[in-house]
Amino acid sequence: MTKEEKPVFFKAIAIVGVILIANVGILLYKYGNFNNFTGFSIYDNFSKIYLNIGWNTKMFLIAQWTVLFLALLIILVRDIKLGGRTEEIKIENKGTDLDALYNTLKEKKQLKISSIAKVFKVDKEIALEWGKTLEAGNLASVEYPGIGGPVLKIKE
Repeated sequence: MTKEEKPVFFKAIAIVGVILIANVGILLYKYGNFNNFTGFSIYDNFSKIYLNIGWNTKMFLIAQWTVLFLALLIILVRDIKLGGRTEEIKIENKGTDLDALYNTLKEKKQLKISSIAKVFKVDKEIALEWGKTLEAGNLASVEYPGIGGPVLKIKE
């Protein structure tokens, strides 16, 4: 069983960049003047184009960029909750879930409680109880970092 959490904010930024370039290209192609197309003239041409386009087009652009900005904000918040890093857990179902967790923990050295809960399809409270059970057996420790949720670390 594999559960993978990946941050996607930078991919979303790249997609928004492509949309921006497409918007600028379309506006320049449709309304632009290509006679004077160097340096600062691009800004001047684009400013004139924006002032001369219709009200409906302006509203569409404003709505489009508002939706894109909100989507980026939501993706950023999600990635911050993920901790900004990728964690992949592979579970071999040999024995009980607690045995599988301990074997995986020996391999990874540390696991987020939220990742354990997702992979084993249990509540975070149950995953935390499993961590405390391993802690009681002096096999692992549950740590609470300043940022993010609790982490289960192997004792070596």
